[in-house]
Amino acid sequence: MEEALSTSSQNFGIKTPISGSRYSVAIAIIYIISITLGAGLVSLPYSILKSGIPWSIIYHIFNCACSIYSVHLYLKCAEVTGYDSIARIGCQVLGQSSLYLVNLWQFLLFGIVPLAYFIICSNILRNFISKSSWIEENAKNTIGSQWFTALLLTIFIFPWILKRNFSELKIPGILFFISLICFILLFFTIWLFDPAGLGGKNKAAEWDPFSFTFNKEFFDTLTTAYVAYGFHSGFFPVFNNLKEKNYNQGMKMITLSMTFCLFIVLSVSFAALYIFKDSIHPNIIENFESKENGESWEGYTLTALYMIFVCFHFPSIFMIGKDSLLTIVALVCLRGETQQRIEQSLSFDESKDLHKINTREVGEEKIGLLVEDQWNENESYINKSSFKTQIYNEQSLIDQCKNQHRETKSFKKERSFSTSLHDPLDICKANIETSSDRRRKMIYYSVTIFLFLLTVGLSLLIRDSEIVVQYLGIVGCSLLNYIFPGLFYFVIMRKHRVNNRLWQLTLAFALIVYGIMMIVLVVVIKLY
Repeated sequence: MEEALSTSSQNFGIKTPISGSRYSVAIAIIYIISITLGAGLVSLPYSILKSGIPWSIIYHIFNCACSIYSVHLYLKCAEVTGYDSIARIGCQVLGQSSLYLVNLWQFLLFGIVPLAYFIICSNILRNFISKSSWIEENAKNTIGSQWFTALLLTIFIFPWILKRNFSELKIPGILFFISLICFILLFFTIWLFDPAGLGGKNKAAEWDPFSFTFNKEFFDTLTTAYVAYGFHSGFFPVFNNLKEKNYNQGMKMITLSMTFCLFIVLSVSFAALYIFKDSIHPNIIENFESKENGESWEGYTLTALYMIFVCFHFPSIFMIGKDSLLTIVALVCLRGETQQRIEQSLSFDESKDLHKINTREVGEEKIGLLVEDQWNENESYINKSSFKTQIYNEQSLIDQCKNQHRETKSFKKERSFSTSLHDPLDICKANIETSSDRRRKMIYYSVTIFLFLLTVGLSLLIRDSEIVVQYLGIVGCSLLNYIFPGLFYFVIMRKHRVNNRLWQLTLAFALIVYGIMMIVLVVVIKLY
């Protein structure tokens, strides 16, 4: 079989050498913002209205802090295990099934959410066409049809979904950020100067911003704020491409990006509440399109900017879901004797790792020594082994392992995470499993195009985007953002006998409870 062509370098459950250009913390922050802020931005003002301003502010700050803390837990787990992806960290807790479980939920969450975005953009485009006076009525029936708007969006988005690496999405990421800033600036212009008179039309409404009622709608709107900070599946792909990759840089990136997201969410929400008061719609774009407010260039411009930044948000989210699906495909294709040998090696060496860690104090220098010792033990084994793969040749594997071994030596000095695995055979498995760096061109593009066309096709059948993300969004965010980081941290720290204070383990356990409670709450609300 011919050697697989390199695709993207994301590590959703896999450990692979990173290809492509690395970027600074500033660019990484833009990537995280482009993953976090999306179409839900226009729904948050209504959520704050129904929840009451004081409670909403507290809840948004709480969710933002929980998101930052959960990333802290992931990074601490990465320091101990040497793995820098959610699924690989999960292997220490859930075994090899973690590769399937985590990637499955990443696919469900980030592979289905683009469907909702496609529906939103298609509806906005059709609405624009229907209101255009320069288009004849007969032409509107064709141009404004759902299949035609879907075709236009497909042509616009298609080149970006073929990209293989986050570094290749720099242009849509920057354009997303620019369109988002323009959207916010125009929104604040309307807020401050009220050129369209929208505020005046709603000032007569009697509204108490501090009132709220504990009812079904109150808890239902909380779920909107709950999923607003769900970005964790995109953290490690961005983090792994930093120029300087260590705990401090990771926390700086997350803290700044999440603080910016919190500021944007609250600012846009308060501006919308000032303009429309209690007449605000679940989607504030609908307020600008409503008959009572009339048609204005501000409303058209805001709607256009919203559609643009959602379109540029689409590739980043789609790449996460696509990569997870490709990973699952690679895992399913990995069968037979090759898989058995690799799994036996993984099981054997993991037992040796645990024995070594249990018989010595775990620290940054000790972890580096463990990786170095393990390389020395396995170098002779990989040279003697008859194990071969059909994906790459043996010499390139040895060279790759040696390069990664040199990186582990800098672990003690720089507190950086090594991009290598703990043993060469694990690297073999990673390179076979990866959806990014070792896959034939035909498989990569076939799965990518199939998933995108499936998204387009389903958008023609589903009209309400809320149905798509209502359940998957809550369950996926609870698992990936709260339950998994708390569970992985709690188990790994105890398994590797890392000395932690009781309050640190208690907070990790509390994060698990919070994620489970939100799943139960949503199920109860939807059923009753």
